[in-house]
Amino acid sequence: MTAGIFAGHGVWIGTCRQGASWNAKGFFENKKIKKLIVAEHRAIVNKCILATKKPGFRAKIEQAIANDHYPGGPWLWKGSALYWPAFFEFEPKFVVVNRPREQIFHSTRASGMLSQSLSDDALYANIDFHKEQMDYLVTFKQAVRVNTAELISGDFSSIRKAIEHCGLTYSETITADFVEPKLWHF
Repeated sequence: MTAGIFAGHGVWIGTCRQGASWNAKGFFENKKIKKLIVAEHRAIVNKCILATKKPGFRAKIEQAIANDHYPGGPWLWKGSALYWPAFFEFEPKFVVVNRPREQIFHSTRASGMLSQSLSDDALYANIDFHKEQMDYLVTFKQAVRVNTAELISGDFSSIRKAIEHCGLTYSETITADFVEPKLWHF
């Protein structure tokens, strides 16, 4: 939802996976960047380790987005907080999404984003490690938090702060048109 709102505010996202019955608006996760990240860093998300800076990574990302018809201007990458060190050389504006632990657990299980073979305890440990990284980004890298519960209830203050933090002009209309509480499952 957060990435979709950013896209509505003119941020380039590129070619993404289309929506599904449980995520009708779409995923807003660039396919080419995701493929490149997995190739460079493998599946670190299940292992609770951080990505590292890799020589030539920036050039590969720039080539990937150029190949995806990037027209210039602001762009975003949506993904796991565990990959932030790999992107730090871009001098990004970090935005983290704040959701309760239980919602993340149920959403993750429903989506299959992490291995279904992870035990509940292992999945909770994974969620906690991700949350630690997001807290780190807020505390030490000036990341801004977006609160999904507030968005769903119609309080757009956190997304407004995030949009403006990234140097964009906020539109209440764009945000309100994108947020659909009935689509929010977790």
